[in-house]
Amino acid sequence: KHPEKVFFLKSFEALVSTQPISNFSKFYQQRTRWASKFEYYNDWKVQVVALYIFWVNLMQIISFFFIPFAWFISIWTIRALSEYIFLGSVLGFMHKRLNLKAYLLLVLVYPFYVVFFALAGRFKNITK
Repeated sequence: KHPEKVFFLKSFEALVSTQPISNFSKFYQQRTRWASKFEYYNDWKVQVVALYIFWVNLMQIISFFFIPFAWFISIWTIRALSEYIFLGSVLGFMHKRLNLKAYLLLVLVYPFYVVFFALAGRFKNITK
């Protein structure tokens, strides 16, 4: 009916698995390559979401230095709980469980990861 369009299919049978990257150097190259393509997306909504994710994570890091610690912990906790609920539903669909210990570690690292690779991808474009 619409051969030129791509559609989302929420079906367990439609899931595709791939092997993880084998080392940090390849992981770094992959993430910076993905981040460097940001400005080439034709859909402005994708760019808005990417910018939103970047700024939220950057502000979360910066807020550590400029707001009372109790507020910082409250903001971090609200975000962690909302993402936990979302990830739990996604993983449930995929018939997987969320590892709570890994999640608690990653929720602390993720803002730095997002900001680092967003800037590394942008820097990669500038240096080419």
